[in-house]
Amino acid sequence: MYAINKANRQELFGTTAEEQVRVAQVRGVYDDLKITFFRYVVFLSKEQYAECGRKNFDEKVFPLLKKLDAVLAGHTFAVGNNVTFVDFPVFEIAENLNKFDASVLNSLTNLKAHHTNVANLEPIKNYLSSDRFAAGPFYPPHWETFY
Repeated sequence: MYAINKANRQELFGTTAEEQVRVAQVRGVYDDLKITFFRYVVFLSKEQYAECGRKNFDEKVFPLLKKLDAVLAGHTFAVGNNVTFVDFPVFEIAENLNKFDASVLNSLTNLKAHHTNVANLEPIKNYLSSDRFAAGPFYPPHWETFY
């Protein structure tokens, strides 16, 4: 938020009251999803993950992914045709999900389309293809198999 204000890019908060409400809605779903994904999947030890990680994902994380997918329906970006700040964390969670299990991302058509739309933004596309981009790993050592 600070960076948006500092850069005087207020449009990244949404350009209309409706967009600003949708930004808050998407951010709320994202925040719930991120906390749940990290708590029940990422931060488990290798043994804990082997014991209950996928069950946790299916029961706790996937319902939130479906909710996010539904919120994104019918929009190019998170709130419509304009890019807002919330598009970037949603893109990041899709990146994580793609590393975790690409078949899950493929089953969430709206989230996958959103991911593609953000990845195709010229500055993002340039960054992803540059030598500055680090594809991972960013998580505990046992996650190295996902990268």
